[in-house]
Amino acid sequence: LGVTVQESFLLEQCQEAKNNPIMREEFITKHCARFQKESTVSFIPTAKYREKVFENPHRLDKGKPWKAVMGIDLSKVNDLTSVVVDAFQEGYHHLYMRTFFPKGMIQQKLKGENVNWGVWMDRGLVEATEGDCIDYNHILDAIISMCEEFHVEEITYDPWNTNYVTSELDKKGYTLIPIQQGFKMLSPMLKDFQTQALD
Repeated sequence: LGVTVQESFLLEQCQEAKNNPIMREEFITKHCARFQKESTVSFIPTAKYREKVFENPHRLDKGKPWKAVMGIDLSKVNDLTSVVVDAFQEGYHHLYMRTFFPKGMIQQKLKGENVNWGVWMDRGLVEATEGDCIDYNHILDAIISMCEEFHVEEITYDPWNTNYVTSELDKKGYTLIPIQQGFKMLSPMLKDFQTQALD
């Protein structure tokens, strides 16, 4: 210390590692000579996430302007379908998510994957659609309802699973933006979200 690495530089790096959890392991490994077996770093620490993100749409002040976008992840036939609205207002993200699963598949999922969707449905975390397949009409109605409630400006979706729902939304005049779920597309957006949450 003080020969190859100056104390001021080390203190600066230490402070940066405290502020940015992704840099923490690098600091511990490179500057403290302690090797890590596996990553224990959160993308965004829970405390920071809770400071900037509200998973309760009722915190949104409807008397003030906001910008809302929606992301939809459509299942093919008998898996989870999720719809998320991000209403950004005065530096905060207000997230509202609805997840859907076909009621007729609960027992099969329990046997095959040991996942009890019924418990999640009872808790209101997942909404059941009737039958063994996802009910696209039910999903479409939910999307339109959320778009109207939150004045959604854009809807993003994975083009890999384009189906009836996106076709109907297009016919109704919604702005649809295809976003492939891959590193190249998602990395810049995730970095931007992380920066906003850590600021």
